[in-house]
Amino acid sequence: MSATIFKDFQFEAAHRLPHVPVGHKCGRLHGHSFMVRLELTGEIDQQTGWIVDVSDISKAFKPLWQQLDHHYLNDIEGLENHY
Repeated sequence: MSATIFKDFQFEAAHRLPHVPVGHKCGRLHGHSFMVRLELTGEIDQQTGWIVDVSDISKAFKPLWQQLDHHYLNDIEGLENHY
């Protein structure tokens, strides 16, 4: 039997959009609250009754969360927004 579980994470971060028209409010440095939902589907373990230990989801996401939370997204590789 398979099931789907999810865990939500939140982080705060700043960015700017350098290619919007001059004077556009998003061209200035500004921040957002972000929500990430990690969803896992898998077979339920007969012994535990789980797909995965929910604490393992948090441990797996923690390095990415640390890279994003309260950071300037334009400085993160892949999020530069230089096009």
